[in-house]
Amino acid sequence: MNRKNIFETLGIGLTIITLLFGDNIYFQVTGKPFFTSTNIKLIVVILAIVLSFIWIAVLLYRRANEFVLDTNRRFISCSLSNGKFNHIISFVFYGKNKSSKPIIHISGFLRSNITNETHPVYLHDNEKGKSVPPANTNGIPPKCDDVTLVIPFVITQDGESDHNSGIPLEKFLATLVDSTLTLKLDDRIYTYRIPERKVRSVLEAIERDNNPPAKPRVTLKEND
Repeated sequence: MNRKNIFETLGIGLTIITLLFGDNIYFQVTGKPFFTSTNIKLIVVILAIVLSFIWIAVLLYRRANEFVLDTNRRFISCSLSNGKFNHIISFVFYGKNKSSKPIIHISGFLRSNITNETHPVYLHDNEKGKSVPPANTNGIPPKCDDVTLVIPFVITQDGESDHNSGIPLEKFLATLVDSTLTLKLDDRIYTYRIPERKVRSVLEAIERDNNPPAKPRVTLKEND
């Protein structure tokens, strides 16, 4: 039996004991019966208040978690040459609309905590392979678990994300290694801190994958 089951059993046991013997114990201590009309009314009011707080808390929690963004996956899109970084192209985050309602009005930006410069948030069309401003889309459908948000660091003349170019690693580390992502989805605002520690961890993981350690192998003897 785990801890949760133990507490549930104790709670049920205490409730039963209170219902069966609470009146008698209260009478022995105070000389008055416990289950009077006044005490029953007080219990009902307290229970109503507690249940109201629980209901409000559940509603607020569900509302705050209608949209979920995964900031733990590798979110850096980049180009490499011979295992070394050429450019940092964009940040890419994946989200889910867990609500039964669509999200119509979408906007957002990534703000550097170093220089205060901002980069807009784009929505990615997975079928066409294009990232465009959210205003050019039909929004996010309800119960959609395939939402891709892109923050491009280079934008084409047509206003689309340029997947073929980016900013040099040195400039990225000097300006965008620590940032904050802000999303406005209809009437809700979500803020996500992207700290330097997490950014460097992703960069190191990408570099490791593209520079695997040499594997032990059998070699031939050199001719004397």
